[in-house]
Amino acid sequence: LIWTPAHTSVPGNEAAHELARALYFRVTVEPPDCRNMDERLQNYTEIVENYRLQRKQVPPPDKSLSNREAVAWRRLQAGNFINPVWAYHVQIDDRQNDNCKHCGARGTLDHIIWECASSPGPEANINCREAWEALLRSEVPA
Repeated sequence: LIWTPAHTSVPGNEAAHELARALYFRVTVEPPDCRNMDERLQNYTEIVENYRLQRKQVPPPDKSLSNREAVAWRRLQAGNFINPVWAYHVQIDDRQNDNCKHCGARGTLDHIIWECASSPGPEANINCREAWEALLRSEVPA
């Protein structure tokens, strides 16, 4: 590779320059949309808020929920709602094991939501992780 200053008469430079120009103009680039230029982010607070909203994975709890219900909903969305496995390992009560009290299987959050026969999941059409995550991302309160 030899660096050549622009517009010199080095053999092959003009040919390479013409080929590069031909390739450059083949690329179709959309012109920037200038209609919303007045709406661009103006200060640090707006920029931070924009990034925060882009990171948002799940909607906030519905305003009709009480504070206690909203906290429970957020914990369900975050996947850290209290369940038998968590309660056993953190030892918040006198549990002897981490099993479901209805069927005896390991009481994970997934189990108590839709895997257990006595869970509310089948009645709410929650029969797999995808259905559960879709419900958690829904903006319509269940």
